[in-house]
Amino acid sequence: MNRRKSLAVVLAGAGLIGGALVGTAPAQAQVNASNCDSWISGEWGHGKCSTSHTGGGRTMYLDVKCDAWWDADIYKEAYVRDGSAVELQGHCYSSVSSVSAGWK
Repeated sequence: MNRRKSLAVVLAGAGLIGGALVGTAPAQAQVNASNCDSWISGEWGHGKCSTSHTGGGRTMYLDVKCDAWWDADIYKEAYVRDGSAVELQGHCYSSVSSVSAGWK
């Protein structure tokens, strides 16, 4: 088998044709789609996670690091049900140095 044909066989076997998923792969990818975003707004750290994952919800976390040594860092968790979104926020009295949100 020449190289071009063997590459086409590998791509077809993986469900990739023309750079797009074919067959049942897109439906499965869409069912398990989930994402998290985080951002800083002044003295607030924000995180938002949404999921369309099936088979039970998931637990998200928000981790906010404050600049000042005397300002306690914030760590929160929340349960996100299937097909929904949750936004968490944490406040620093000084400024926020970093914020991250994700799945536990």
